[in-house]
Amino acid sequence: MPSTITLAQSEKHEAILAATCELIADRGLHNIPMSAIAKKAKMAAGTLYLYFENKDVLINELFLYLKRESYNFIVQRVETEQPFDEWLKKMWFASARRHLDFPQAFNVIQQCELSGILSPETLQQQEEIETPLYHKFQHAIEEGVIKNIPRQIVYALFMGPITILAHLQAKGEIEVTEEILRQTYEQLKASIKAK
Repeated sequence: MPSTITLAQSEKHEAILAATCELIADRGLHNIPMSAIAKKAKMAAGTLYLYFENKDVLINELFLYLKRESYNFIVQRVETEQPFDEWLKKMWFASARRHLDFPQAFNVIQQCELSGILSPETLQQQEEIETPLYHKFQHAIEEGVIKNIPRQIVYALFMGPITILAHLQAKGEIEVTEEILRQTYEQLKASIKAK
């Protein structure tokens, strides 16, 4: 069992990540100084620097935390040893649910990916997090189950509709129902399945 000091440090660390996530989602990635994060996390600004040397380091760690959290959410809902068609369907619906049900995390991930703030080390770690998924798609290509197209295109076809639906729902333009998800998934499947 961790000591009280370790537990307290862990709680402060979590509070910083949670405060940063909320502020980025509300104000935007570049509109939050460290002082605002410290205030939101209910600590002195100096204390914040004991955990993160600067905002870039904090943002990079938050990004990886959210990516791991998202990946774990999805893979816990999908059995790896099942036919690709079933795996793909469960993977897509789990991904859609993650993005639709956790819009704040989705928003922050999107902002980070578009900002240029992510370090080469963070991008490498992101790649490592997602590698098992890439292998599954590569295996399906090799088996002739899906079209032989670059993984970036597969990723765009897989995540693009989820991203757009999540944005539309966040703006209040649409309520993403299970029927909408089903129809969208059927179009995705048709676009990547080998003939």
